[in-house]
Amino acid sequence: IAMALWEDNNVALMVAKAPFLNMMPQSKHIAIKYHWFKEHLEPRKIEAHYIESKQQKADIFTKGLGPNEFRVKHKLLLGW
Repeated sequence: IAMALWEDNNVALMVAKAPFLNMMPQSKHIAIKYHWFKEHLEPRKIEAHYIESKQQKADIFTKGLGPNEFRVKHKLLLGW
């Protein structure tokens, strides 16, 4: 059973899904420890999917949100 990863960044999804992008100069800064993630994508232990930014629940933990946006993400997180 694969774990689902929801990402609202299209470039992050492209790098995760396309192995040839790992060789580009823009992505050469990725450290060795991040290759663990890539290794688990290929045998389908982790599946990366796109989600709209409006629906991204993790933003409540990773961004400084205004009061209105915080309430929206909080309701999403609680399942209301």
